[in-house]
Amino acid sequence: MYAIEFEAPIKNGVIVIPEKFSNLKESSNAKVIVLIDKAEETHKPLFDEFLSMTENVESVKSFNREQLHER
Repeated sequence: MYAIEFEAPIKNGVIVIPEKFSNLKESSNAKVIVLIDKAEETHKPLFDEFLSMTENVESVKSFNREQLHER
């Protein structure tokens, strides 16, 4: 496995591979890591979705440090 790096816009969920890497378009498999400049704007909807999956827990038992170490 080897790595390449390029910048590309994301449009409708699609990243277009630059022409200078045209040989990659026929590759069988690739591992993709996406780094976004505007992380705050990108992750807000994902965080909101995560919060929507939480449930209220009515019977939460609190304990202090000593009680934790007794277990």
